[in-house]
Formats: sequence, C-alpha cells, structure tokens
Amino acid sequence: QTRMPVIDVRVRLPGAKDPEIVAIEPDLIAKNAIGVIAEQLGVGNLAHSQLVVAPTEKKNGTIVSPSTKITELQFNPMEDVLELWKMPKTVSVCIYFKEGGRDNVRERKEIPLDTGSLLLQMIPTLQRVLDLSSQQFSVQYAESIDPDGRVEKTRWLHCSTPLEDQNVDTSKGHILCHPVSKLTKVPEQTLRPIVKGWMWKRSMKGDRISSKQRRLFVLSDAFLFYFKKEKDSSAAGVIPLDYYVVTRKIQPKKKKYALLLTLSNEPWSGMTSKYKLQAETQDAMEHWVEHIKPKCMNAGNQRVFGIDIKEITSRNSNQSRYIPAIVKECITFVHDYALQSVGIFRLSACSSTVEYYKDQFDTGQSVNFADALDNNVPAALLKCYLRELPEPLFTFGLFNRFEDIFSHPKEERVRLIAEIFADFPQENYATSKFLFQFLGKVAAHEEENKMGPANLATVFGPNLLSSPEGNSVRAFGIVNGLTETIVVSHNEIFRLAEEKNPALKEIPIPTLGDASRPRTQSASWSTAPSRSRPSMSLLNRATTDTKIGAERRVSPRRGHPNSSNTSPNGRGKAPPPPMRRGRGRPPSAAVPNFNKPANESPNRAVSARIDTSDLKQSNEPTLEELAGQLRVEREERRKLEQRVADLMQRITLLENKPS
Repeated sequence: QTRMPVIDVRVRLPGAKDPEIVAIEPDLIAKNAIGVIAEQLGVGNLAHSQLVVAPTEKKNGTIVSPSTKITELQFNPMEDVLELWKMPKTVSVCIYFKEGGRDNVRERKEIPLDTGSLLLQMIPTLQRVLDLSSQQFSVQYAESIDPDGRVEKTRWLHCSTPLEDQNVDTSKGHILCHPVSKLTKVPEQTLRPIVKGWMWKRSMKGDRISSKQRRLFVLSDAFLFYFKKEKDSSAAGVIPLDYYVVTRKIQPKKKKYALLLTLSNEPWSGMTSKYKLQAETQDAMEHWVEHIKPKCMNAGNQRVFGIDIKEITSRNSNQSRYIPAIVKECITFVHDYALQSVGIFRLSACSSTVEYYKDQFDTGQSVNFADALDNNVPAALLKCYLRELPEPLFTFGLFNRFEDIFSHPKEERVRLIAEIFADFPQENYATSKFLFQFLGKVAAHEEENKMGPANLATVFGPNLLSSPEGNSVRAFGIVNGLTETIVVSHNEIFRLAEEKNPALKEIPIPTLGDASRPRTQSASWSTAPSRSRPSMSLLNRATTDTKIGAERRVSPRRGHPNSSNTSPNGRGKAPPPPMRRGRGRPPSAAVPNFNKPANESPNRAVSARIDTSDLKQSNEPTLEELAGQLRVEREERRKLEQRVADLMQRITLLENKPS
C-alpha cells in the first residue's frame, strides 16, 4: 500500500506566540496527530489536549474531533494554524462599550475558546478574531444580549483564571471585549469608588519615564482610574489591574511609601510597563494594596483560605476532584519529612512565615516548603486551612448526630461514627479519610514525636467540628473525644462507612509512603505540576530590575522563604526564617546510616533517625563546633545585609540624581 506524502502544517503550542512547522501524514486521525506533534516538537505528553483550527478574523475556527482525519479538515495548511487546547468550547464573542448611555455591540462571532487555560492565553485569539491587535481591552461576561443590542447582567472576568473557573455559561452567555480607551470618558462622579484618594504617580513606558504628578485615584470595578482634579468629566488614564502585579516599595527613613504596579505580560505593544504610586502614609499605602491586590494578576480565582471545600475541588486548577491541593501538599510534606519531629502540630510556627505561605497559596504561586526551614510551617498551614473553612469539615448539620454518639456505650461508638461518615458529602469524606489515615501514622510515631491520639485530638478537634451555637466546655469535650476515637479506629470506621455506602469506595484517596525520609535543600516536590497556576513567564516581569521603583537586590541565602527577588505578598522581603525545630531531619543534608546493608542502592532515601552507636562512629560535629559554625554564619549574614543596604543606598542616590 502506497503511503501518502507528509504535509507541513503550522502548529502553535499553548502559550506560544508564533507557530512551528510540523510534518504530518494526512491520513492520521487527530488523536494520533497530537502524538506526532508532541514528538516532533519535543514537548512531552499532549494526550489530554484537543486539536483546534485556530479562529481568525475571516474564519471562525473548528474544534477537531479526535477521530477526524487530517485530510478531512477544512483548512489551508499555508494559512491556517492548528492549536492544542485543554478544553475548547464554542463561545459568542464581540466588542462592547457604552457611549452616550447606550450599549454598543460590534463584530459578534461564534468561535472556539479554550475554557481550561488562563483567559490571558486567549487574548491573542480574541485580538486576531476581532481585529483588536492595536487596542487594549478588558474582558467582561454577559448573560444575554437582546435583539436590540442591550447587554444584561455583566461582570468583569479575571485574565489569570480559566473561563471554566469563572462560572461562565458558554452555551448562553457572551464574552465582551471592552476597549480600555472607552473607559477614560467616564466622569469621576459617576464611578462607584471602592477606594478614593490622592497619590503621586510616575510611570514607565518603554524607555520613557514620566515626571512625578499628583493625581486623584479611584478604584472602581477592575480598574484604577486617575484624574487631574475632582469632578473631571474624563479620566487622565485607566489601569486595567488584572494585567498587573502589585508590590510594595517602602523607604522608612525617607518616609516614602509606594505601591508598584508591574505589567506581568504584554498582550499589546506600547502598554505602560510600570506605575509607581506614592501614598502619604504607610497606612494609606497598605489600604490601597489591600483593595487593589484581589483585582491584580497575582490574585485571580486562586484563593483557598476561607473558601468552601466544594468550590476549591470544583476548580480546574485543583489537582483532585475530592481533596483540596493545599491539604495534600501540607500532609505529604509533613509525612515525608516530619513524622518524627517532636511536638509536630502542637508547636507553633513563626506567624509571619505562615502568613507568607498563606499568601503564596491564595495568589496561586508555586510553594516549596523546603525553603521554610521549619517543619511546623506546613503543619500550621494545615490547621489554619481547616480552621478557616466557612463550614467545618464535619459540617454543622452533623453536630447533633455526633453529640448523640456520646450517650451510647463506647463499644457502639465506632459503628455510629461510621454511619455518619457514610452520609458525608464526597469531598468532605475524601478529605477526612486522607487526613485521618495520615494522623494515624503520626500517632504511630508517638514515641518519637510525643503526639499520640489524645494530643492530636486536642490540636485538630476544634478545627474539624464545632457547634452552630458556638463552642462551650462540653462541646470541646465532645469534639476532642470524637477526634481521638477516629484517630485510633480510623481504618475500621472508614471500612464500615464504605460498606454502608459503597459509592464511597470509588473515591480515589492518595497513598502515603511507609517511612519518613530526611529533608534536603533539593527536596522540591511541591514544584511538580500538581496545581495549575499562571505561568511564571507571565509573572517574572514583576520581579525584574527596572529604572523606576525597584532596587537591584542581592539574592538572599538559599533556604530563605524569599528565595526569589520579590515575595508574592509584595513586601519586598519575606519573613526571616525561624530557628529549626524538631528532630525529624538533620540540619543540612541527609545523615548517613552506617548500618544499612552493603547491597542497598545508594540512591535510596535514608532515614534521618540514627541511634547513639551511629553517632559514636560518625564524624558528627560537637556542640561547641556547631556553636562556632553558627557564629560564622551569623557574621556572614550580617556582612551580606550590610552589602545589600549599601547597594540599595547607591541605587537610591542614582534614581534621585537629576538627569
């Protein structure tokens, strides 16, 4: 049989600006063609992607069925581009703006969009389709557009969140591209201000830096408007916040308190790359940052603390349909590196460090607990997450049933608890089972970590169940007794629950390894692609050195929570690392186990626990030697901090030097 000659097609990978040429046999079906594309472009597994003929201004594009042959596609290989999307759906899009009190709807089209990728990644597609490549726009969602062009029930969408996670009905709703230039014609007194006040403004566009100007700023909807004076009929400018990252720049000695808005990606050429806005006081600056941050690129729909567990698990960005990613990440780290840490979950962590990591989770940043230098940080975050749930993991409606259990004999309580678990929502059941399987392993190491079932119940109980009427001494006793029973008998409880409700057996529960392993600086498991986040290429520009508002910083020591140039919470410096606690890991690298068998693989993880005979045979430093090393490290750190301060002073002088 004669094979058909290959054809060259243009393929654009997710997030790429330009297409690449790939040679494909035309008789391949789309599903197999994706494998060929992945192999030729060296991008790994694309099996979960779907092929799309990209829409353009002249063509509406096509979502390709996996069984469709390449020869059956209605596309021109010389002109059209194939793209690989996560979840393509056909959506109504148009240009929309208000003018003279009337709705203006133009260029309505039905095109495919990737609802599973960040909305920001769909901006180039919307630019091509609506011919908006030279005009900045923000994106709205409308539930309906009547025949006369009147738009109803609109809301702004966030570009760092997939459409799928923004409650968008693609079958009935409409995506509106609103030119930012039209917003400048809005009078100041017609805005609904969230925050309003005067600040000094400087901006950078390309190589040009504006002069310092005092402007009236109004935060309204997803935009920061600024006016030359009050009651102006039009704005001097509008900043679409979801394209920017907000950080702080504080100079206490000079009493200068500024917030920086840095462009995280440049969908349009000529966008202002940085704004420096200086407030009168630090409190005023913090007030602005507090209200601006939820609308910026480093927020999006990523918040996890204080959010209902069902909402989190329904997000496309969550790694599991049933268990919040933060629960899995905290539990996995403590299990792998801190099962034997004395007082784990009982000892507190540095509050500022915990807040730093909370901010990372709530802004969708990559989290690496290895940089925290304290095993109690992920332990504290797990408790904090459970405590801040709007409704406890053991829901309010079940409190009375749990309370009734304690009127029955002890031998019946396990069965009665199992019956209640059988009625749990699936997300609550899966999270509870995963949590108590883990707590059972913590209790099994009570001899080392001093955290038996009773201690764990005291720590976790109030975070898992509470009375709708408020906690009391009696309620605490019930909660702690219940939690201790579940820790001790969790295997039996969940077995009986699944016998009563067989559907619970189908819920996948992550497995945990058998032994804790030593923690090393290279233990960066959390950077695995388990959570979908904004690509770092979109956020990197927030931390690059520029001529306005950002100092050139010397990289801090490895292991500091702020190992990048700028912390996501925008404070410039992350909290200082706390002292190491617990004995579940060695100070820096894995302690060798001198009693391991000779044929054991050298790459196998080695337990951090050693006995006294190992210490006698090893070259472990004495207490005096460790104290000496600590003094040296502190002196080096002091010198490094002085160098950083000197560099910052020199840069400040250069910035303030008249041009």
